[in-house]
Amino acid sequence: MITIKCPHNCINERKYIFKVILWDFLGLEFTVIYESRSDIAILYENKTLKINDDFFTIADKKWMQLQSLPEQPLAHLDISGLSKTVDLPSTSLPIIYGKPNLEISENHIQLDIDIFGSSFFMLSRYEEAIKTDRDKHDRFPVTASLAYQEDFLARPIINEYLEILWFCLSTLSPKLRRKTRQYKELISCDVDTPYNPNSGFLKKELRQIASDLLKRKSLKLAWKRYRNFAAMRKGDYSLDPFYTFDWMMKSCEENNLKCAFYFLCDKTNLNYDGKYNIDESPITGLLQSISARGHEIGLHGSYNTYQTLSQHKFEFDKLQKITKREGINTINIGGRQHYLRYNIMKTPAILENSGMTYDSSLYYAEKPGFRCGICYEFTMYDLSSRSPLKLIQRPLIFMEASTLSGIYNDYNNTSHLAATLKNTCYKFNGTFTLLWHNSSLTTDVHKQIFIDILTQHPND
Repeated sequence: MITIKCPHNCINERKYIFKVILWDFLGLEFTVIYESRSDIAILYENKTLKINDDFFTIADKKWMQLQSLPEQPLAHLDISGLSKTVDLPSTSLPIIYGKPNLEISENHIQLDIDIFGSSFFMLSRYEEAIKTDRDKHDRFPVTASLAYQEDFLARPIINEYLEILWFCLSTLSPKLRRKTRQYKELISCDVDTPYNPNSGFLKKELRQIASDLLKRKSLKLAWKRYRNFAAMRKGDYSLDPFYTFDWMMKSCEENNLKCAFYFLCDKTNLNYDGKYNIDESPITGLLQSISARGHEIGLHGSYNTYQTLSQHKFEFDKLQKITKREGINTINIGGRQHYLRYNIMKTPAILENSGMTYDSSLYYAEKPGFRCGICYEFTMYDLSSRSPLKLIQRPLIFMEASTLSGIYNDYNNTSHLAATLKNTCYKFNGTFTLLWHNSSLTTDVHKQIFIDILTQHPND
């Protein structure tokens, strides 16, 4: 067991981040001694690793104040001398808190990167509680983030800090053993529009069929549209172009993967929430199919649930009620917030108090990458009550809408961007989480990109 000596302030935050970094991530047992000092000392077998303690020292006096944010531009540590023992994406390591200094001697290491404070800053999303920047959906925008401004969004910076920390600890004591981790992939689908909401209306369908015949001169397309219309009138949505669930499940199964499908269970904004009801027969049939094939069912909290506990709990209970009625086991329910709406001071506690096991919302809609700076799942921290939560955050790494939609169009690079992030997660034995909407699989090209991402093996 290692011993940690640290200043006697920000106790809850220190307990949380020590547990996450040392036990959850590295699997190291430790004990903590709080005392009057200005740095952190890790002791093991009469050897010492001293680490800078800038963040908590500042935060103790200026909690949630602008003055507690990192000074920019960030300094960088040149780690080219460690390249033979520490494999990181770059030899230039951004320092969120602390100084770019690492000194190694036989029984003592001085590491001036504030690893624990910087990790807390990224995992808790501390900056989002201070900066007031928001987009039209009340989301913290990528451009306001330190990771974007300092150009490390595509790097899981906390994973890199972990490797530096482990290098220091294992240099002092080669006897130490870290937790063994395995790379994995998690696929998910936010069910916003399970079928085309414009399908099934006679006048609209007749106009579309006429356009297929007269403008597009395609009898095949007109016939396909008519068959879909006739089927939908009988309650069969399987021919609808948005109803790609069987294809998604089959594609995942062929690659030994499971898919989590997150369903909207109510409407809190008629402009942005789904046009379907969770208890209508086509959807309950879909729930049955997903469950029978061993895939996951979860909750997609509607547009305004991100800051309203009563509404989120209502939707959570409704999903449980429907699945129980259908004989589907959903003991551990996770999910994602609709439109990725998130208030870091409210939403995590709301999700936990609703009964959620995990959340996978922390991602920037505008750009793929590591919003939390990590490719591991981790327990969340409630900045409002200043206490740890049981809720697991499963950081989302890549969403197709960030590159394929008209707003963020980077169509040609979608597969490459996903492969690069996938390789990065693989390097750290982390988790690559992919979100792909069922309604974004209406063309053969989009389907092929999805397949390419699923079948691409890391480091190929």
